[in-house]
Amino acid sequence: MKNLYNFKILLLFIIGIFLINNILAQDTLDVAPLNDEGEFNLVPTIWGDTIDGGARKNLNRVYRLQRGGIYVMDQTIYANYPIRFVADNKDKSKRPPILIRGSYSTGANIKTFFTFSKDGLSHSFKGIIFNGVDLDNNYFNEWNRGLKIAGNDISLTIEDCIMNAWAGLFLEVTGDDASIFIRDSKWRNGVSAQAPPWGAQQNVVFSLHVDTIIMTNNTAFNTGGFLMDFEKGAVANYILVEHNTFYTGLIDMLRMRDMSNAKFRSNLYYCTHAYGQAESERKSNWFDRDQEYLSMFSIDTTDVNLLNSIGLTEADKDVVVSNNTFFSPQVLKNWWASVSGLNTPVWMNARTKAMFDDDSSYPQLNAFNNTETNPNFVDTDMDTWVVGEVVEYCKNVRAHSAITDRNYDRHTGLTNLRMLPWPLPESLVYSNADMLVGGHDGLPVGDLNWYPEKRALYKENGVNALDITRKNPVVSSFPNPVKDIVEFDFTILSKSDVSLELFNINGEKVLSLINRNLLPGDYKKKYDLNNLDKGIYFYKLRIGNQAQTKKLIIL
Repeated sequence: MKNLYNFKILLLFIIGIFLINNILAQDTLDVAPLNDEGEFNLVPTIWGDTIDGGARKNLNRVYRLQRGGIYVMDQTIYANYPIRFVADNKDKSKRPPILIRGSYSTGANIKTFFTFSKDGLSHSFKGIIFNGVDLDNNYFNEWNRGLKIAGNDISLTIEDCIMNAWAGLFLEVTGDDASIFIRDSKWRNGVSAQAPPWGAQQNVVFSLHVDTIIMTNNTAFNTGGFLMDFEKGAVANYILVEHNTFYTGLIDMLRMRDMSNAKFRSNLYYCTHAYGQAESERKSNWFDRDQEYLSMFSIDTTDVNLLNSIGLTEADKDVVVSNNTFFSPQVLKNWWASVSGLNTPVWMNARTKAMFDDDSSYPQLNAFNNTETNPNFVDTDMDTWVVGEVVEYCKNVRAHSAITDRNYDRHTGLTNLRMLPWPLPESLVYSNADMLVGGHDGLPVGDLNWYPEKRALYKENGVNALDITRKNPVVSSFPNPVKDIVEFDFTILSKSDVSLELFNINGEKVLSLINRNLLPGDYKKKYDLNNLDKGIYFYKLRIGNQAQTKKLIIL
């Protein structure tokens, strides 16, 4: 009898797996570049998933694109529903699918591929190439957008993607509380005649509040700058920038000066900030709002009201900067020296150094093991052509002379820039023995995808990883928004002094929910908030000397 019961359980389990696989298969839709009539197929397919009234046929839809295919964006998709793209896995030796800019029926080029406007949705792209040139084989020299986050509380994942030849912006964020996860991806050939030296910016945040930024194991190759820029001085709940390679750039690669809770580790800067800084540019606040000298890593004090809005003070800032390597090749230094009065970049400017040295005001700012070291790239074309072209470009911009697009693929013989050579021709493998074990985790500094066997050993120290949980509390609330009863969930790993407080939008404390010593364990605490006014609040959990703050909406 017991065996018969076990057989029934096993049979039900197999049937369940079969049904789940069928459901998952139904959720994935294979999309060809062209339909049976030879017309562009991607945009109509996405629109065809919408029924009368605007509802989606399937909110779990995943669009699977063919490797080797070119998909033309001939309309902007205003997505009030989840967008999920993946490449097929039939033959991974083939080039990933390309999304390329088409044109409207008027002949004008599409500026934005996707706009995400509905609050609270998640979108993802995995194994996709976004090509910034147009169908005429030219750089689109206007401020354009590949992706735009316009709604609030939106999550975007970009994984194993290639962003090629973007002359304006690739990602623009105007909505609050976005969570952006960029992993194992490449930005390349972000070079053009668009507004030098400021053109070819890649990812720019114009909002004031960001939830999470995770950037791990990415490469920026032959670009302009701003792989991530907080244009208006945004604050984020958590930032992790780890094991990235920034190879050649004109201006700031990262501008996130109002970091409050961040880890910035094991990144490689090579030939970045190549444009330098004229004294007139410094005094005009071109690169820093306090007229500081151009620097590769920089933080600043944050507007008091902005910090209060997330329940923090300057003393709460928790930033670790370690095991990063930077180097400027000699040919670039020679050009800098030839320009009278040109300021050259430093690792940290004076303001940033002072903040990290001020342990009384900033007890949780730590910087160590950051070194100026030549990685010694194995492929000599990286220095002889790529760096040489960057220097020539900067020289011509400062002399107001004609400039070229510096496209590396064109240099290697590609004439059709709508395509990409596959596999990609560049190599950023280096030979410096110290750097090969110089990461905070004993792995090579920079993007580990250049060392696949080392990439397999890497474990992202993200918001859910063990060492982050140990040092930084992770707290959640349910439901959120809430009408009356809310539950806060968190974990204590060792006996600690714990406080949980609620602040209003003005940064004023309205409730002290917990203030005592707690033993290790998982905690679920419920509270009645019925007596509080409707609006936006922030709850702050502090465990020992570490804290996390999140938003809570009361209806």
